Amino acid sequence: DIEMFDGSTLRLETIGSEHDPSDAVSALKAIHQAEGENRHVTGLLYYDPDQQTADEALGLTETPLSSLSEAEMRPSKQSLDGINAAFRGA
Repeated sequence: DIEMFDGSTLRLETIGSEHDPSDAVSALKAIHQAEGENRHVTGLLYYDPDQQTADEALGLTETPLSSLSEAEMRPSKQSLDGINAAFRGA
């Protein structure tokens, strides 16, 4: 149990070892059941090995940002104009 600043208590419980993290429905049931009992489950609730990682989905470089040169980090004027146009909805 964790006592919050307002005096309320937050109960964290690790999900049981019998839980199957490859079953999305089971993960949702565990969250829903815990919510009904005023608990919060922690641990690996769901994992899809076929799902892209965030790095893959966003097309991020494998090179650490601290290792990139300024030229590699700065978009060209044309690229930056395209990015800004997308934010303006153009």
